[in-house]
Amino acid sequence: MARNELPQKWFPGIGLISVMILLFGCSRPSVAPQSEPKVNNLHYVLQNIDCNMHSKNYHSEQGTEIIVNSTTGISLEDEVVVVCAGENLHWKGASDVSSFEVKFQNPWPFKPPFKASLPSNSQNSTANQQVDSDAINGQMYKYTIYVKTTAGKEFHRDPHVIPM
Repeated sequence: MARNELPQKWFPGIGLISVMILLFGCSRPSVAPQSEPKVNNLHYVLQNIDCNMHSKNYHSEQGTEIIVNSTTGISLEDEVVVVCAGENLHWKGASDVSSFEVKFQNPWPFKPPFKASLPSNSQNSTANQQVDSDAINGQMYKYTIYVKTTAGKEFHRDPHVIPM
């Protein structure tokens, strides 16, 4: 057998194998991927978030302040506020907010007694509320804030407080 005859003999076999690979692919036995444990996404995200109480600029007398504005009520970064047990929190109206009221449903994340309403006072602020150590870690506590502006506009928002 001459050397140039060898490729001609093997050509149909190589061609058949190539066609089979194209049609059927060359797959390995598939192994079902190991499923990862389901993680509560909120707890996963909150692992790297800390409350203001651990900041060097935090003063317990003043506490954490949420500014109430006349356009959206609460700024986007304050739609969800992460707080720690023992942290003081209050809401303060901007100069173009005539009054506001913060309403929680029971349960709420602060020390007792439960107050269904936290109205703004003469300084256009609410009193500090201290986060209760019994508040459920990572639970979102929804509240509604009702805002009245100096221009006479009234609206409400539904942000959240999350104790950690």
